[in-house]
Amino acid sequence: MRTFYHLDRRGAIQEGQTLSLRSYSINSPIRAIKDHAQSLFIDGVTPHGNMYINSRGIPDNYSEWFFEYVRRCNFNDRPSRFQSFFSFLSLEELQRFKQKLNINKGTIYVVECQNYFKADMNLLGMPDSPLTMSWLANTYWSGESIKEPKIEPLWECLLTGPVKIIKKI
Repeated sequence: MRTFYHLDRRGAIQEGQTLSLRSYSINSPIRAIKDHAQSLFIDGVTPHGNMYINSRGIPDNYSEWFFEYVRRCNFNDRPSRFQSFFSFLSLEELQRFKQKLNINKGTIYVVECQNYFKADMNLLGMPDSPLTMSWLANTYWSGESIKEPKIEPLWECLLTGPVKIIKKI
């Protein structure tokens, strides 16, 4: 098992807990949309995935779905962001994440997980042309970063369950 650092911004986890996928509900009266969502995420989603499945006003919503479809088309062996728990390999990376998003609350936990994928989260949420979005998504799912001197990667780890919560820091 590998050790990671996770920021619990929702106050929803505690020591000793094991995180896994959950079932979800779809906010639509149309049965075909519910069936479509079920076909996409048969095993369930994480709270992150549930938020993006049902949201309309979240700024990164289209970016998340765009990246999901690039993953499905070109990197099907990578874990879905909708079915992943996000963590960092070091406290320093987690602190950079908090600073980047101006996050002042939440509890940091040490977690353990065997399966993960590491990607540069700076590639997400950059609204641009579809061509640029395609390049960003392919770079992300390749596990690479933008090779520009002024852009330092911020490596996030997508953990796929089970994720064991070890201790609060």
